[in-house]
Amino acid sequence: MVDSEGYGTVFAYFRFFFSGFGFTLYLALFHSGGGLTNLAMLSGVSEMIARIMVSLYAVPALGYLAVCFGDPTAWIFAVIFLIPAFIYVYGRIKRMPPQEW
Repeated sequence: MVDSEGYGTVFAYFRFFFSGFGFTLYLALFHSGGGLTNLAMLSGVSEMIARIMVSLYAVPALGYLAVCFGDPTAWIFAVIFLIPAFIYVYGRIKRMPPQEW
């Protein structure tokens, strides 16, 4: 019989990552809605890189626990990319004259 009690606590910790997921979604939609679809696409690429790294390195070492944390790790990687992109784009928008909006 498999001990699933430990894995149930993993899912309890996921509630801390959903706000990060929402923030990632907000920033990606900000970039794509502003006509900067390449930045939104690159955040997806950074998520994919994180998922590949988790699959190649963490899953062989940690097993199912690493699989559970694959999505939150991908969201963190996307946010790490999107925050500097947001700061850059927001600064560029603020410097534009109002008639160009």
